[in-house]
Amino acid sequence: MAGKRITNPAGSTNDLRGDVLRVLGVLKVATADQIQRICAPHLSYRHTTKPTPSEQKTARTASHTGALSDMRKHGLAENGGTTKAGERLRNLTTKGLEAASLLLVFNHIGARDPNRTVPRLIELTRHLWQGERQKGGHHHYDGRIPIIATGLRNLRQHGPAGPAFLRFGRDHMQPLLEAIGNPRREAADAQEREAARLAQEEYKAQVRRTAEQQAAKKAAEREARRPVCAGCGVKFTDERWEVARATDWGTSKDTHPQLCDDCKHQAVLAARQDQVDNERREQDRAVPEQKVGGWLSRLRS
Repeated sequence: MAGKRITNPAGSTNDLRGDVLRVLGVLKVATADQIQRICAPHLSYRHTTKPTPSEQKTARTASHTGALSDMRKHGLAENGGTTKAGERLRNLTTKGLEAASLLLVFNHIGARDPNRTVPRLIELTRHLWQGERQKGGHHHYDGRIPIIATGLRNLRQHGPAGPAFLRFGRDHMQPLLEAIGNPRREAADAQEREAARLAQEEYKAQVRRTAEQQAAKKAAEREARRPVCAGCGVKFTDERWEVARATDWGTSKDTHPQLCDDCKHQAVLAARQDQVDNERREQDRAVPEQKVGGWLSRLRS
């Protein structure tokens, strides 16, 4: 029961929903009260003990109202406005109309020949079942009622699961589920979805290719601007380039912005060595002067 409640929260049965499908399949639009009076007229004589007519109607239509609620959950029925008296009208959705097929069963006995009756019925009911032909060769049956005929001979020969059913408007027998359904439209819809998927994938691929091309162009332009070491001719690494172009109020922060790391390191070492050598020479020049000054002072004394 819990599983049924989850599937059909209002607790309707298959029979009740089937009643609603059959009534709305023929009438197209009806109130819950009208559906109850057609499907279960005996309920009109129950619930007479309720204190008001409104409560009596609510009680006797509760089952079919619940069936309508469950069908709306499954996308089979929908609200279709209200009557002048304020009662809510219900109608079937496209999915509901497809589910509300009319099945006609003929028995080849007696003077009425189904081979003559069926063609006449096809013409008389054409406005109910005829769909609109599409470019792909399939038909749309929106707002139409599938009418399907079969005979006891066909059922005996092929069984209920075999090709024993003729849907009005088609020229060949089919299994019941195929006759009720629309295989050509389903195939066309599947092809359309696949084409849309492929087009979307191609669009995404084109976007990726464009982005990659733009990224490659920017990378090439950046690479063309990459500095070359003035010492060894090697291109700067990204890190060295970043450090070399850093400035402080327009002045380079780097002591050797034109050199790579290795050449800069050698240049720094060479500069330090030059400084050491210069200091040593200065010291060497100062020592002889001190010695000469010392001799002169001793001679004077």
